[in-house]
Amino acid sequence: MWRQLRAMRRRMEPRGDGQSLAEGLARVEGQVHALRDEHAGTLRRLSQEIGVVDARLSRLERGLGE
Repeated sequence: MWRQLRAMRRRMEPRGDGQSLAEGLARVEGQVHALRDEHAGTLRRLSQEIGVVDARLSRLERGLGE
């Protein structure tokens, strides 16, 4: 997808209306990167929370086994 966006951006002519299209595409590309980074952070947090819950379950299982 990123390659397609970059290729599309390169094909646009930097004159007349093409300039505004290229600028718009650059803006959208930046937003896509920001969303990707935001979701990466969310996935990291979810993974950490899953680890905490898993540790609690392990402690409970050990406690019940004693």
